[in-house]
Amino acid sequence: MRMDELAQLLEGRVACPGAREITGGIVGDLLSHIMAHGQSGQAWVTVQKHINVIAIAVLHDMAAIVLPEGLLPEPEALEKAKAEGVGIILSPLPAFVCCGRLYRAFDNREHRGA
Repeated sequence: MRMDELAQLLEGRVACPGAREITGGIVGDLLSHIMAHGQSGQAWVTVQKHINVIAIAVLHDMAAIVLPEGLLPEPEALEKAKAEGVGIILSPLPAFVCCGRLYRAFDNREHRGA
């Protein structure tokens, strides 16, 4: 799935374009959990919006970070995401709804993160 397709699915917008194909998803706000379980190509749904999130996404070669509930990334995080090629999608939807839609989109495909 492309960034623009996921943004449309989540009724959001791309705040930072990413070049990687989205192959699955992960959700969580505990950074150590995502460090242990994150995988390449995932879209990560989180309410964390600081620069450390970008570092973890880069560590695992994640495709995108999804900020739900109208959250905005901190300016330093946005700049780091641009520099590292990590996509950021901003969605007005609750995190629960974002996760449900992301799961449904990949339910009939082979994917990582489920």
